[in-house]
Amino acid sequence: MYNPELHNKVLSDQAYRSDAYDPLQYGRDFDFSKPFFEQFEQLMNDVPKLNLVINNNTNSPYVNYEAEEKDCYMTI
Repeated sequence: MYNPELHNKVLSDQAYRSDAYDPLQYGRDFDFSKPFFEQFEQLMNDVPKLNLVINNNTNSPYVNYEAEEKDCYMTI
């Protein structure tokens, strides 16, 4: 789902929702000497992305933006 050339850090659903992932470690102070959107872009590039948006699927490992799916393959 993400361009591999951009080198975004991407986490699996299990890793993203686990206790090992601490999103607060990416917090930072706002620097008033720099433009807001420049800092926001840097923050968005540093924070890991969720690889697939899924919820309670069964035997459907390659679906995205799906919930309550069973035995599906590559659906969105």
